[in-house]
Amino acid sequence: MATAPDDLTVSVIDGPGPTLVLLHGFLDAGSVWADAVRRWSAYRLLVPDARGHGTSARLTPEQAKPTAAPVMIEDVVRLLETDVAQHGSKVALVGHSMGAGVAAGVGAARPHLVDALVLEDPAWMPLERARGWRDVHPAQEWAQEFRDDFDATLAAAHAEHPTWPADLRRDWGRAKTRIDPLLKHTGQCVARTPWTETAAALTVPTLLVTGDQPDSTVDRVSVEMLEEVANPQIVVHEVTDAGHYVRLDNPVGYHEVVDPFLAETLAG
Repeated sequence: MATAPDDLTVSVIDGPGPTLVLLHGFLDAGSVWADAVRRWSAYRLLVPDARGHGTSARLTPEQAKPTAAPVMIEDVVRLLETDVAQHGSKVALVGHSMGAGVAAGVGAARPHLVDALVLEDPAWMPLERARGWRDVHPAQEWAQEFRDDFDATLAAAHAEHPTWPADLRRDWGRAKTRIDPLLKHTGQCVARTPWTETAAALTVPTLLVTGDQPDSTVDRVSVEMLEEVANPQIVVHEVTDAGHYVRLDNPVGYHEVVDPFLAETLAG
């Protein structure tokens, strides 16, 4: 089912509770939230494919450079101002990686539209590390590997992430084949505003979830930078045995901290 913005694909699952908007990461699509959709059936869920991802509209050259973050943030704002506002329920943005950055941008710019944020390993890291992360993640090369030999590339992903459910791993891989050709690297989906400024601006309860493995973007240095920001609205939780994909690497650890946070902040 499509909803506003009308050029994006948005799945709507009408549960009885407050609204969760699930925002996926770079090169992914809404389909990678299938496990969370099953678990969070008590909530009303909105699951968009971000612009340039999945079956949503492609980016224009102007939107893609130097960063698509502003248009992605505006897409979520439009969604909140139409569907969610009309529905009238409390709402939390739950984002992973790129989606977490978008969620934080929305929360900082339009705090009256959201009641809580869950940020799963956003690209909140020192600038030098962020540049290195971008350079080792050439989006189109990775996507082309899936296009050229999907099964072999998926098998390699299985070796790297053996505990992920097979259906989610396949959806995760399929999403790579649909990425907008204008998206070349992760930096194109990172906001130009320094993330520390965004973190300082947040005025709604915010749970930041990261992992303890080397591929986590939020590491010890990031946490120290957040401590310097000293925003009492932000709580950081490190999940053991998890990397950048915290929820998929350790779903039990992820939900042990995220589910109570959502229940508390969206109560009433």
